[in-house]
Amino acid sequence: MQLLLAAHRDRLRVRTLVVVHGDGRVLASAGDDPESVASAIAADVAAVPDTTLATWRLRAGGDEVTIGSWGGNLSCELGDGVRRILG
Repeated sequence: MQLLLAAHRDRLRVRTLVVVHGDGRVLASAGDDPESVASAIAADVAAVPDTTLATWRLRAGGDEVTIGSWGGNLSCELGDGVRRILG
């Protein structure tokens, strides 16, 4: 999943991508300070100075996970890849 996130991070031109389990654990990440992104997701924060957080909650492998993006961009291909890996 690390490679998937790294590839999409470059493609989407975002600072950080994370996949966070429903219990708050970071399952995978690419980019700067993934724990801060996970904390912002848990706190339901939408924006911080100079960046935007986009989130997408989905079911994968029987679990609920959240994909988070510092930079505000996500793609359905990223969601499909996370589902395939966790499925």
